[in-house]
Amino acid sequence: MSGSSETTSTTAGHDVCEAIMQVVVPAIRVKSYLASKPFYGAIGFKEQWTHQFQSDFPIFASVERDGMQIFLTEHAGDCEFGALVHFNVASVDAIFEELRFAGYPLQSHQATG
Repeated sequence: MSGSSETTSTTAGHDVCEAIMQVVVPAIRVKSYLASKPFYGAIGFKEQWTHQFQSDFPIFASVERDGMQIFLTEHAGDCEFGALVHFNVASVDAIFEELRFAGYPLQSHQATG
């Protein structure tokens, strides 16, 4: 479940509207953040921040594009390798054309049926 909803409660005889919002940020395990960073940059994600306890410790980073955020982690205990993440976008065709124009290697698949 994602997005937000509103609930109404009664406090001292008055209805109080409380906004409830759930934000889920996918965490993707990477072997090397520094090696992965160019890929995410090529598809339009920009680094928000990185965290590393010491210089020889794993990196935990946040990247963002148009309000879509992903955590990239080298930490073995955070998650396993491999992920499937879906983002809702206004126009997948526009993003496809943007990436194609930028020279990113893409494959187009025609829907059938």
